[in-house]
Amino acid sequence: MSSPAAVRLSYPAQVVTDAAARQVGGLFAVAAITVVMAGLVAFVFASGVTRRLRLLQTATERLARGDLTARADEGPGVPEVRSLAHSFNVMAERLATLPGLQRSVASDASHQLRTPLRLRLDGARVLIDSDPGAAADRLRAADAELYRLSSLIEGLLTLSRAEATSAPVGVRDVAVIAQERVEQWLPLAQEAGVVIRYKGPAHSLAVVVETAVEQIIDNYIDNALGASVAGSTIIVHVEPGDSVVVHVLDEGPGLSPEQRQRAFDRFWRGSSRGEGSGLGLAIVAQLARASGGSARLEPRPDGGLDASVTLPAAPR
Repeated sequence: MSSPAAVRLSYPAQVVTDAAARQVGGLFAVAAITVVMAGLVAFVFASGVTRRLRLLQTATERLARGDLTARADEGPGVPEVRSLAHSFNVMAERLATLPGLQRSVASDASHQLRTPLRLRLDGARVLIDSDPGAAADRLRAADAELYRLSSLIEGLLTLSRAEATSAPVGVRDVAVIAQERVEQWLPLAQEAGVVIRYKGPAHSLAVVVETAVEQIIDNYIDNALGASVAGSTIIVHVEPGDSVVVHVLDEGPGLSPEQRQRAFDRFWRGSSRGEGSGLGLAIVAQLARASGGSARLEPRPDGGLDASVTLPAAPR
């Protein structure tokens, strides 16, 4: 039986050292290339962010100097910077509308405040000694005019606030609010001989501006009562679904297509008697828009008017 054999291989130490040096050198080269590439990517990224921020700074400075046309670039880029640019543009758009709103309110107010109030007061002053009864009549007319002007100014302020501010929205129970408003209007409806009732679910949630639902329903019911005769019925109907729709249904004479088209304009009145400020439906339309919804007036098949507002339903 033969004895086992062994083979021994040997290399010079320098060969091993050179091989290890080459491996280490390769690792250093890879590391250096990685660092350089990372630096280039970081430089390009930082340059893009810096450029966008400088553009945003320039737009901000222009807006601060009074240039209401200044807008930030919302093009491709870092999501955070794009979001910041979008927020800036939303703010700039809203600021750009303020001068127009101020001119509009001033124009509306000056137009409506041209009243015979001063003449009535002057007439009462002249007649107070010679004809106290006539002077009292002038003063009563002036008092009624003051009440109308007070309501008008309050309506203008409400409308301008609704247009000029981005009011926060929240979840409100439209059905509960509608039932509460029906209860509040019930005594006045009973005095007029009109039946008013609620129809719909016990609860229905929508995302709306605070107090918008109350103001919209109140304006609709007020108009419906003014158009209703004794023995007629007003129904406040809430329809839940993908959107929450509130209907105020009356049995009055309704409105013509031309009247329905103009009804949401400022200072438009459905009658020639000059009652009211003519701002109620304009406020309704603006509050609906601010809540992400819309307001409509439609004829009912059997006569009367369907005044409705569609509001975004709350997520389930």
